[in-house]
Amino acid sequence: SDVYKRQILYESPMAVWREKIRHDRVRPPSRIRHDMEGETVTSYAGPFQGIQTDVPAEDWEPYIRTMPHAEYPSASSCLCEAFAEYMRLETGADDFPTMPQFPGVPGPSFLAHAVLAGSSTVEPGQTPAADLTFAFFNWSQISHVCGQSRLDGGMHYEAAVPAGADLCRGIAAKVKASFDALESGNRPAHVVDFKHQDPEFKQDRCKTRRRRNVH
Repeated sequence: SDVYKRQILYESPMAVWREKIRHDRVRPPSRIRHDMEGETVTSYAGPFQGIQTDVPAEDWEPYIRTMPHAEYPSASSCLCEAFAEYMRLETGADDFPTMPQFPGVPGPSFLAHAVLAGSSTVEPGQTPAADLTFAFFNWSQISHVCGQSRLDGGMHYEAAVPAGADLCRGIAAKVKASFDALESGNRPAHVVDFKHQDPEFKQDRCKTRRRRNVH
């Protein structure tokens, strides 16, 4: 199970990177700082500064650091959906099992996280203003919130988040089908089973690799 989960998280970014290279879209920080220079924007202005309406566009910073690669589609939303799909396949359902009610949550929930007032590491003593409880009832909700965080953090435009999820939806099922086939003895022609190969075959492959490395 762990191997096939790792394979899903390996295959998904490769699919995204192909599309990032193909689209090569600019990130919000570059667009705002360079194309809107001289204008002002309404934005969170930094720790203990709240929302301000006159932030110079050239000084604008996203809430979360933006990675230096193409914006579209979102790799994070891709991984969020790929992992959620993996968990649906592993548990056999999207919804979580019914559990006792968590304090502050309007109904049964399986995953819940309480955040105490003033416990922020960015604005300690001030944020959040009151106790918060984040509750999750199914893997689809987790995938959505996980992907949405990249938009809320200022790293993506709206279209990139669902595009990343759509791109990687189905990868987990395909990887699982491949692993199930291998476990049942249905090995594709391109997959080499070294465990049962003739020793001379292994030696030939090693010699071939050494020759390639020399050249």
